[in-house]
Amino acid sequence: NNLVDTSVSFGLAEIPEFNEILITEIMADPSPTVGLPDAEYIEIYNNSDKILSLGGIRLKDGTGTATFQDQFLLPRQYRIVTSESNAPLFTNFGGAIALKSFPSLTNSGEELVLLDAFDIPIFYVEYSDTWYSNTLKRDGGWSLELIDVSKPCLQSGNWTDSKGSLGGTPNAANSVAGT
Repeated sequence: NNLVDTSVSFGLAEIPEFNEILITEIMADPSPTVGLPDAEYIEIYNNSDKILSLGGIRLKDGTGTATFQDQFLLPRQYRIVTSESNAPLFTNFGGAIALKSFPSLTNSGEELVLLDAFDIPIFYVEYSDTWYSNTLKRDGGWSLELIDVSKPCLQSGNWTDSKGSLGGTPNAANSVAGT
């Protein structure tokens, strides 16, 4: 069998380093819904030019930990992360990464940490419902969005309520993206 001249590109996925994977959106209180599924989620973003491996990465909150299966996050890619039972609800939004033990997000706020397989933090945020600029949105149906991905450590000054018409922008650049 002869193979016609063929070129194939490939690369190896890398283990993410600090702030290479960011949490860019948090939907802690989806009810009453505005236009998105009635499901809690976070959105992660590959803040690098590398293909990153999610295998062994863990999402930790105050009450539990969920572990990502072996899959890849492409450079500058956004992905929804939610529970296994809620993942099918996001089919029309580009799909979701399903975690077996996705933590229940506290509406008023809590600490969320992404850890690598060696317990080294990749990303940290301690969100609060006081970050909503519109008090009506604080009552549910609207996500919190990271404003500037180049300054993820700013915490409260770098987060605000979504301006998206559906209440959030899952799997897409945030409606409040800027500097």
